[in-house]
Amino acid sequence: MEAEILKMTCAMFHGGNDACGVVAGGGTEALMLACLAYRNRSRARGEWRAEILAPSTAHPALDKAAAFFDMTIKRIQVSETDDTANVGAMKRAIGPRTCMYGQCPGRLSVLMYREPVFLRHQFFTNSEWPGGCYATPTMSGGRDGGAVATAWAIMLRKGRDGYINACQRIVEGTRQLAYRLKGIDGISIRGSADLCVVAFTTSEVNVYNLVDFMVHKVNINAK
Repeated sequence: MEAEILKMTCAMFHGGNDACGVVAGGGTEALMLACLAYRNRSRARGEWRAEILAPSTAHPALDKAAAFFDMTIKRIQVSETDDTANVGAMKRAIGPRTCMYGQCPGRLSVLMYREPVFLRHQFFTNSEWPGGCYATPTMSGGRDGGAVATAWAIMLRKGRDGYINACQRIVEGTRQLAYRLKGIDGISIRGSADLCVVAFTTSEVNVYNLVDFMVHKVNINAK
């Protein structure tokens, strides 16, 4: 089932013949595995202190990866006008050790690589254990079979067209929400609502009270 989930996901994202990856236990694990692979790849090239370069607003799981894997993380301040990533500043901050980072149950994610050379740096293996060779492609040894089976069934049920239609509805809904928010006095859109996230700020009300209302009254996920 994991192999089929990976194959279907790579196909939807236009992966080539060499595209590969793993099914991980959620977004944090997938992100950390990507950092681990890049760190090991860096060490194989003789660079022992790999560096993560990320905008100041990027997910804190990057800091967790840096702490776990003995990496340095460099946070680049976002644009003061709209909180978008400062591409120019990030480009200037790239150094020789820099690692640049990418509808089913929330406890399952898919990490994809363009080619197997990256995936090989992610594996942990121990061939000296008396019980035999021990090898794992992810953080955990045992896996949540229920989450894998559920994701597999949902992907087969929805199909490629189902995901394309869902993506179109999500993008359209995101743009509509951003458009309506722009028409409300006191609310300012931050960044660009191009995919599935609308970031906004306001000085008129307490944002945390607004979030609590949206969670409890409108059933919005406040991740």
